[in-house]
Amino acid sequence: VEGITVLHSAVKHKRIDMVSLLLEAGANVDGKDWESKTALHYSLQPPCQDIRVACELLRCGASIEVRDKNGMTPLDL
Repeated sequence: VEGITVLHSAVKHKRIDMVSLLLEAGANVDGKDWESKTALHYSLQPPCQDIRVACELLRCGASIEVRDKNGMTPLDL
């Protein structure tokens, strides 16, 4: 899908195995999509919401302070 990273796609599909693999390979945990959302935004937003994925992203250093284009942090979702 244009405008998102492979990490965003793995989070969107709740593939914690792929999320872990991508992060271990050096994926940018705070990379943004075309709406300035990070993978953590995706993991906390329905219908992609998955607490296991969110915990893995946080364990790997994802920021809870990054704002999307609407000024929302992952915790605002």
